[in-house]
Amino acid sequence: MTIARYAVIRDAGKWRVNFEGMNYGYYDDAAAATAVAIQTAHKAGEGGYQAQVLVETLPMQFRIAWTYGEDALPAG
Repeated sequence: MTIARYAVIRDAGKWRVNFEGMNYGYYDDAAAATAVAIQTAHKAGEGGYQAQVLVETLPMQFRIAWTYGEDALPAG
């Protein structure tokens, strides 16, 4: 099964959501970008994909922030 991975990345002092090599949105902080990425990944999960959200901690290093089917959908 295909895994839909959404990466929250730094870009010129802002944060963006990267999916399959394309960057989306500009957010003031990682938390805002992560919230959008989780909502989007949740929709992908409901569509039958394995879905994860990764957050950049250092250049080209990431931590898993959320996984569909393992982590609860944050309120809000």
